[in-house]
Amino acid sequence: TMPRKDGFETFHDITRIAPEIPIIIATGYTRGQVRQQFQDHEPAAYLKKPFRMDHLADTIRKVLATTQEE
Repeated sequence: TMPRKDGFETFHDITRIAPEIPIIIATGYTRGQVRQQFQDHEPAAYLKKPFRMDHLADTIRKVLATTQEE
């Protein structure tokens, strides 16, 4: 939980301003719940909380590699 805005609102604000920025969603919700909430713009990746730091690092590497390919 964040003050003033939740992750959903923040995600939509960022995609409205700069849709090319890849966003990794870190959440306690399931992948299905995330997909349902973020229907119009799919996040670049999804991490289920709690997660390990090596999993975060791997996810960032994969997103960056995908972004560089495009």
